[in-house]
Amino acid sequence: MHSGSTSVSFGELLDDAFVARYTDFSGRAAMNAALKAESLAVRACGDPVAEEVRAFLVRHSSFDNWEELMGQATSRYMRRELRF
Repeated sequence: MHSGSTSVSFGELLDDAFVARYTDFSGRAAMNAALKAESLAVRACGDPVAEEVRAFLVRHSSFDNWEELMGQATSRYMRRELRF
């Protein structure tokens, strides 16, 4: 049994399909452009997502809070990776 942990990048969780389905943006490029226009950015993999970025993404999504957004993103990622 594998007991280690695996890091998953923000881009892997919020891929183009997720962004297009659950946010106001057509894909990651449009989302990143909107973040940049607000002087916001997602940092390198492993860095925590800033509260301002979280609030912006929730505001432009179909979710009520960050936990719901990340829960759905994680669930979709796991189904995709495990081929459910």
